Amino acid sequence: MTGLRKTEAKEGAIVRFLQSLSRTGNVGLSCRAAGLARKHVGGLLLADSDFADAYAQAMEDAQDLLYAEARRRAVTGILIGAGGQAKSNNGGRVRKYSDPLLMMLMRQSGPVATRAAAGKPEADDLGAILRSIVRDEDPSVMQYPS
Repeated sequence: MTGLRKTEAKEGAIVRFLQSLSRTGNVGLSCRAAGLARKHVGGLLLADSDFADAYAQAMEDAQDLLYAEARRRAVTGILIGAGGQAKSNNGGRVRKYSDPLLMMLMRQSGPVATRAAAGKPEADDLGAILRSIVRDEDPSVMQYPS
């Protein structure tokens, strides 16, 4: 393989790595998907500022995907059927929401982060926080117990 082909192949592997990293946020899986050694990636992070910037952006993209999935599970929920298995249709199944995910998301931004930063004790009261958030929402859409 000539030097130019090696460079093109290496660049292709780097692109595959960054694409995988932006989807998974997992360096090891992304290295395997691209056929790169983890050491090589570490060397690139130290030696190539453009790669380091692209790496940081890929990690932000992966974090955004993770945040969106956590929000979906917290707000939209998932359908649970017999045996606790998640299902894709509603044939007699129950929608479950994740209060711990919702609380984590709220701690990172919005009213909880603001209250916690202000040292207000109700920052950990999920019910009070939810009631304050949905106060202006359509009650037929968002129903939370008092």
